[in-house]
Amino acid sequence: MIKKHKKLKEKWYKLYGQYDKSLKIHDFRMVVAKSHINVIFDVVVPFGKNREKEELVQVLAKAFAEETIPYYFVITVDRPFVEE
Repeated sequence: MIKKHKKLKEKWYKLYGQYDKSLKIHDFRMVVAKSHINVIFDVVVPFGKNREKEELVQVLAKAFAEETIPYYFVITVDRPFVEE
């Protein structure tokens, strides 16, 4: 399970590195069931960026569509407390 978690997280970072390097994730975790895997995390979207949760889920769902087990993405979009 730890290897799968690490592999998934690395794939996520690569994907979002290509998509939008300004996004930051935290509280990344996976919940594995027999029929699917829930991938749960928070993403911090900087001021001036307009990234909606649905858009982020679509990007991930497309990237993981060929996996043998379905992935469900549970994302909380956060905004920073102060502008950098």
